[in-house]
Amino acid sequence: AGAPFRMSVLIAAYFFFPYLTMFLDEFVTMPPNELDEITSKFGPGISILYGTFVSLTLNILYNRQQSIQKDVSTESALLSLIQRKILSIFRDDRESAIEGSQCVADQIRTLVRGSRGMELMGIMYSDPYARILELIEDHEYKLLTQSNDLGAQGVVLGSARDVLKDLVKVRAQRLSDEALALPP
Repeated sequence: AGAPFRMSVLIAAYFFFPYLTMFLDEFVTMPPNELDEITSKFGPGISILYGTFVSLTLNILYNRQQSIQKDVSTESALLSLIQRKILSIFRDDRESAIEGSQCVADQIRTLVRGSRGMELMGIMYSDPYARILELIEDHEYKLLTQSNDLGAQGVVLGSARDVLKDLVKVRAQRLSDEALALPP
């Protein structure tokens, strides 16, 4: 049920309520002082219950938002770090540097503008982190076939793999936090 449906229900209830009270007024025969007595005893309990419910709901939403913001901040920092590593690893390979940088740009675009569903579909069809890992593995394979040694880039390649592993974990945590919902 989307926002237009909810709004139409609210408007219908708002306009229908006076007619409902006039109709029920004929069936409920109660002196006004009894109604005041019921309201004075029942009202405070209901308002405390409602206030507690609203307070708990807002607290849950705030904690959820805080957790998602923490995950996004961590993922953004790791994306910055992997971008530096991509530029370092593919210093001599312009095509791979552009492709790796495009993967990072795609993930940033998803973080900024995409929905959770779009991101999950993107992961299924073309995961940016898997594409970066594939580029790194191809580069590693080239180095090993050329000189049978990774040389100084071995440390950078290992570090890039570790950053990618952390990125995948943080993304999974963020998607999990985004999936948490309050009961309807």
